[in-house]
Amino acid sequence: MTNNNVDKELDLDELENISGGMGNADRGTAQASNGTDENHDVIAFCMQCGKLLNYLGQRRIGGGNTGIYKCTNPLCSQYDKEKNNLEVKFRR
Repeated sequence: MTNNNVDKELDLDELENISGGMGNADRGTAQASNGTDENHDVIAFCMQCGKLLNYLGQRRIGGGNTGIYKCTNPLCSQYDKEKNNLEVKFRR
């Protein structure tokens, strides 16, 4: 038996059906309850000033999905700079 005819590329749309989904990036929702409000909207805070961040959606970075955020505080040094999940706080 040979594997010459096997397509090894993952189709993320098919994978979502198999794994139960990856969250709804269009509405800014998340599957997990940590870092979300009662509607499962993502709630994140700036590590610099502690103000609420705007959730822009999901992006694939380094082979994985991550949330993308921007600070809403015009006085903050991080204002209008994109941050990912590792660069934000999910609790005040």
